[in-house]
Amino acid sequence: MYNSEHRDLQRETLLEQFDYIATYAMNITQYISNKTYHYQQHAQQFGDLSITELPVSQFLGPDNVDENVFDEIKYEYQNNVATDGVHIRDRELYLAQKRVDSAGNVNEKLRYAHELQRLLDERHMIDKQLDEYVNSIQHLMPNIATNSILHTKQELNNRHCYRQLVDTFHQNCYILSQNPYVLSKLHIFVNICEQMRDSSDADIATYSQNYLYFVA
Repeated sequence: MYNSEHRDLQRETLLEQFDYIATYAMNITQYISNKTYHYQQHAQQFGDLSITELPVSQFLGPDNVDENVFDEIKYEYQNNVATDGVHIRDRELYLAQKRVDSAGNVNEKLRYAHELQRLLDERHMIDKQLDEYVNSIQHLMPNIATNSILHTKQELNNRHCYRQLVDTFHQNCYILSQNPYVLSKLHIFVNICEQMRDSSDADIATYSQNYLYFVA
């Protein structure tokens, strides 16, 4: 959308817009409450690619823009200048920070600051609880370090195990639709399942979740 608002859509093709996003929006940086968040977006194309030669205006309608802003936009992305783009899972955090920044008086700023801190504390709690869970089943994965389980992303093959863990987590710990931050942690269950040698290990990993005191 940022690209569409600042380009001549009657001249820019879908392929040019795709290349633009793939080149400049691959990495998004956000600064919230003195912490830096980095996101990666992997643009992909599917289907009949012949339509990529069509102008964007055929899909979004024509729009007249100032040609002078093009170089400024290119500069922002090439120099990693943060824009207003934010990952959907960080929407609440981003809005809370915006409220703090735009508060009209001290009392209002403090109220919003407390809300922001609450969101950050919830994230810290989720991280801590998942750390504890992984440590509690580390004996099932002797050949991989806890840090790797928490922070790497393996390819999912053991789908049955993964479904067991995610369903149990959703039912007993956090309702995934109400906790978007938790969605960014599901790779942990992928990593766990890829280390499970047999179904009994997967059952133990699932059973262990019931003994963690998660607060939905």
